[in-house]
Amino acid sequence: SSRPGSGVPQPARRNRRPAQLARAQPRWIRMPAAVPRPLALVACLGALGLVARGPAFVPGRQARVHRGAPARPARTQLAALMVKDPLSYGAKKGPIVTYANALIEAAAKKGESVQVTKDVMRMKKLLSNQQFQKEFTFLLSDPDTMEQLSLVEGYNKLFGPYASDIVPKYIAFLAKKRRLPQMPLILDHFMVEVYGQQGIEPVLVTVATPPTDEQAEAIKAKMKAMLKATDIKLNVKVDPSLMAGMIVEYGYDDPEDVSDPSFRLDLSLSTVLRKAALQQGVLV
Repeated sequence: SSRPGSGVPQPARRNRRPAQLARAQPRWIRMPAAVPRPLALVACLGALGLVARGPAFVPGRQARVHRGAPARPARTQLAALMVKDPLSYGAKKGPIVTYANALIEAAAKKGESVQVTKDVMRMKKLLSNQQFQKEFTFLLSDPDTMEQLSLVEGYNKLFGPYASDIVPKYIAFLAKKRRLPQMPLILDHFMVEVYGQQGIEPVLVTVATPPTDEQAEAIKAKMKAMLKATDIKLNVKVDPSLMAGMIVEYGYDDPEDVSDPSFRLDLSLSTVLRKAALQQGVLV
């Protein structure tokens, strides 16, 4: 064929068959058989440094912030959580906060802050155990223990032995104030206060392969700078389905429970490939 009026023959267009279109893929989607995971993790560390300069985190399942909101300092995030006392009835400081602070102050005054924190962490772990919860519920349902003071001995048998002398006395103090039913909430807030005062921010990193010590320290350094935290409590989870890269999650109501983050940054290779395939109309 020739262009009208030109007299110069033009090559005929070849229409691709549907099957050929389905097989056609951009070169940049095709990946080698072996992905250099260590190099990918290093690249993610560089990306994490860039993210620290801008609002790139995506809210988690129950996020308290809007998409694209900049990361707040760890102390600011924890301070926002501290006022959420379920018994405050709108006040900035309710009984949960008050009694948690009372335990912190008593531990500091006696020089047993470390021991009390260990006791509280162990008590929280016990409360998450199903068998322990059955024993705990049976104690509360005992008809002979209607008065809270009579529950103190049973509480200490269940939760003891303690690393500190303060915690068993504190349980008796809660019983006198008729606050034993709120003790699990008080323990939760105690840990929030401790993390906030020390500037510690828990972070969960999911990677395809376990990071080296140097890589773990690099992640902590990047997150400390991003969150303006004194220290990072790094939790590592391995998920080979990521192929390479990592997923970073932080911002927890309970610093000891990393199941529901407020912020999530997905730097995994699997997500990059999935988005690229969707952009090309390929179902994955």
